[in-house]
Order: sequence, then structure tokens, then C-alpha cells
Amino acid sequence: MAVHANNQRYHSYLLRLWPAGEPRVRVWRASLENPRTGERLAFASLERLFAFLQDQTAEFTWGSNDRRIDEDKSGYQLEEASGAS
Repeated sequence: MAVHANNQRYHSYLLRLWPAGEPRVRVWRASLENPRTGERLAFASLERLFAFLQDQTAEFTWGSNDRRIDEDKSGYQLEEASGAS
């Protein structure tokens, strides 16, 4: 599923970070949750999280709905919101 980039100046997320993997090969995992919608995005690395944030804050033409974020190219995936955290 592709996620549409929002055409807004303000973004708010709840950020969660946790270590994963073996101690010698530890990586950080991350998720962002939209507090308004409950939509949650999961990231396999900090680099993918940063790429998503850079894309969300990149300059674009106001009123353009043509920009899309492709899950396969960016490396993040949409998670279903759950009631438990």
C-alpha cells in the first residue's frame, strides 16, 4: 500500500524506538504513530525512518496531491492501529 504525502506544514507523531538483533549486530527499529488517526508506520532502521521524515518535510507545490510514497522504495510499512501499546 502506498501512503500519500500530506500537504500540510505541521506533522505530529508519537515516536517509538527499540533495539533489535544480537548484541554485536544490534540495530534500532522505530515506529511513528499519527495521534490524530492512530495510523502507525514501522521502520526496519533509523535510516528508513529518517528517509520518511525527509520526504514528509521536503518542499513541494502547495495543492499538489500527485506525490506518493512507495513502500517498496522507501522501506517502511503501514501497520494497523491496535488498542494496546
